[in-house]
Amino acid sequence: MSCKGGSELVGKRLGEFEVLEPIATGGMGSVYKGYQRAMDRLVAIKVLPAELAASPILLKRFYREARAAAQLSHPNVVQAIAAGEQDGLHFFVMEYVEGETLAKRVRRDGPLQEQEAKRIVTAVAEALHAAHQRGIIHRDVKPENILILPDYRVKLADLGLAKWVGEEAHLTAAGRGLGTLNYMAPEQFRDARSVDARSDLYSLGLTLYFALTGKVPWFGLGLQEIYTAKRRGDLPDIRRLNPRVSAQTAEVIRRATEPEPSRRYQSARELAGALAGRAPDRPTPQTAQVATRPELQLPSRDRQADSRPADLWFVRYTDASGQRRQVRLRTHEVRQGIRSGRLTHTMRVAKSERGPWLHVSAFEEFRDLIAQLSRDPFEAEVESDLRRTIEQLARAGERRRSFSTRWLLVCLALLAAAVAAIALAVFLS
Repeated sequence: MSCKGGSELVGKRLGEFEVLEPIATGGMGSVYKGYQRAMDRLVAIKVLPAELAASPILLKRFYREARAAAQLSHPNVVQAIAAGEQDGLHFFVMEYVEGETLAKRVRRDGPLQEQEAKRIVTAVAEALHAAHQRGIIHRDVKPENILILPDYRVKLADLGLAKWVGEEAHLTAAGRGLGTLNYMAPEQFRDARSVDARSDLYSLGLTLYFALTGKVPWFGLGLQEIYTAKRRGDLPDIRRLNPRVSAQTAEVIRRATEPEPSRRYQSARELAGALAGRAPDRPTPQTAQVATRPELQLPSRDRQADSRPADLWFVRYTDASGQRRQVRLRTHEVRQGIRSGRLTHTMRVAKSERGPWLHVSAFEEFRDLIAQLSRDPFEAEVESDLRRTIEQLARAGERRRSFSTRWLLVCLALLAAAVAAIALAVFLS
């Protein structure tokens, strides 16, 4: 990525951080190498462009996502350090990571050995598991966002920042839109509200596919063609491209990239276990303890709703004192708890005490409520733009097919007339 135009801050200070040199510049702003003198360490500083900072919605999302990233402390996640504003510039500071992206390594050296690819993807799966446990969905997992350090450690970058301006819909000049389109799950095309942890797993499965083949899935196709191929599950068999890939790994990729989220792995840890050949994890004794059921003040009409004995959910959450809790609630009680704020919408929910434990938005019974609580106008605009683009492409395709059919009929008619004219000339002669 070019750094042209990103040198105007070099030598200046943003808070306690000195800007040393530009690292990358794109449609989403500039990233600089910086130095924190108090801690004697290098940092990476991401600066939000002024034109984006002028939007209250984008600015709110910037700080909301920065705070979400700061909640994570995991060895496979690029760590957040600080966020702030100075002289109208809004910035986000992260640990500085020396290394290269998975995309760059594969393009230079070719497909990875299977064990190395599995090692990298397993590390990313652990990072995603930590994020999903806190209700954070990455939504832009791809080789360009996976860093490999000189000591072979793996870091997932841009956690929670990938949806700043919906580059998937606008295909910005920064060039990230194409890559995102190729790796993102089909439900992300249709409805941003339906994206959950399993959407990240779809992208991770395609990332493993790229690491083992060196081929970007559906490279060179247009938006409509990519979406159609994803909905049909038309991913070329990886073992035809790389016969050395084991049947076990090929099956992991196939299941992770199922068009329907319910048919995929239901958690990042389950996917990592499948790569290692392990059985799904059972609940630990600490989390399996059933806590006292909280008293939720419910309207009388809600108390009568969903009274079927089978309508029970196992819910894990952290209470106000920081204690992990597990309770059994009915659907209407879970919904009422979320509305009232007694239950956070980042809790984990399962239909069975054995799991799988998923973010609450993974279930149809609560998805509309979570969407209402977390939706912002910008996300709705992005979704509307993308849906409109898909519809326009579909209509354009229909017009092209209709025109081709009419042109073929005209050509056949002209040919028939020519043959008739020749036959008549022969007859008259």
